[in-house]
Amino acid sequence: MKNTYLGLTFIFMLLASCSINSPKKKRELIQMDRNLISNEQQLASILDRLYDLEKKKENTAPIRILHIGDSHVQMGHFSNAIREGLQAEFGGSELGFFFPNILSGGYNPAGINIQSKSNWKCATNSKSDSTIQVGVTGASAQTVDSISNIQFAFKGLSKIKTVTIYHQKLDSLFQIRCDGAVIQTIDNKQITAYTTITLPEEASEINVEIVRLTATANQFSIYGVSMNQLKTEGIDYHAFGVSGNQYQFFATLSPLFKAQVEDLQADLIIFSLGSNDAYRKNIDSVTYQKTINQLISEIRKLVPKTKFLITFPPDTKYDNKRPDSEKLVLNCIQQATKSMQVSAWDFHSIMGGFDSNANWQELNLASKDGLHLSKEGYQIEGALLNIALAKALKNKYPKSKWFAKTAETYEKSISKIKLF
Repeated sequence: MKNTYLGLTFIFMLLASCSINSPKKKRELIQMDRNLISNEQQLASILDRLYDLEKKKENTAPIRILHIGDSHVQMGHFSNAIREGLQAEFGGSELGFFFPNILSGGYNPAGINIQSKSNWKCATNSKSDSTIQVGVTGASAQTVDSISNIQFAFKGLSKIKTVTIYHQKLDSLFQIRCDGAVIQTIDNKQITAYTTITLPEEASEINVEIVRLTATANQFSIYGVSMNQLKTEGIDYHAFGVSGNQYQFFATLSPLFKAQVEDLQADLIIFSLGSNDAYRKNIDSVTYQKTINQLISEIRKLVPKTKFLITFPPDTKYDNKRPDSEKLVLNCIQQATKSMQVSAWDFHSIMGGFDSNANWQELNLASKDGLHLSKEGYQIEGALLNIALAKALKNKYPKSKWFAKTAETYEKSISKIKLF
């Protein structure tokens, strides 16, 4: 937890230097006056429970958050900053449900090293395969070898005690093995199951094998992983990012997606999409907005009490070219949040609006590819979202101290960072 607070302090130091104390003659990097949750009243039930957690009210159930996005989320720095900020204040499990994207050619989650010497057949929202179902994580991996292995290791000082793998039903055709561990498999519903692997003591890594028991068995699919889920209160945060992900890929929800959404029973779903959509040409605005509306409507049918927060994509300029449909996408997302009565967080405006990516690059807070932020940039983005949530909580509950804590942290650090 000490490392978490040090990391948050650094982030707030950057936030302070970039906004609060910037000279008036210079352009502010971050528009802090825009760092608000719009339609925050739609999050009233979430804010109620956050305040209960803050006041340490007994028998307060964990708040389960699903964060669905593209590569901005898959890299893990943005989502980890949100998770760490929330859990530092309200408690909760260390790391939620995620997909080992390295199996499909993506990134390892921040802080975790995942390796496999086996062959895998994979599908994602952006690289579909009609023979592989994709669920809420946006990706699935299917075994090819008779024995497939995955190795998990935390980077740094953290240790592994448990790993839970979400997968198709075993049906006596496959077995999950791990030397010296206690293994328990539970069939969740007709489509999904999960296996929890518990080591006798904490370790720096864990090696798991999936074994085909009969020569006639088909391939076996895994849908996601969670690690060290030991807490029963606080914030239960799960991030699912897929490179190339777009809203159009959710026009039709798979049976697996629906089953997993029902199983997870999220209190809050955050959507961080739109960057890849913006680079598409000739988007029909009516169809695009209808897709976003329909996605929210379909999920509401499955989990009526779930609340939604839609974040706006950052300003980008890949290959020095402005996205063809950027303004259309931003406008459609804005209209969808209003028509569907969901909360929104406009990071595009907060980071400075159109052409602001260059300013972030100047401070090494954005990548030179023009598409992504740097690790520090994503940490700032995550911290900004938490500050916006803290403001919303303060608005509803004036006695809340969460926002005051964040403000005090970066106010004290203003003089230590070079101004923009």
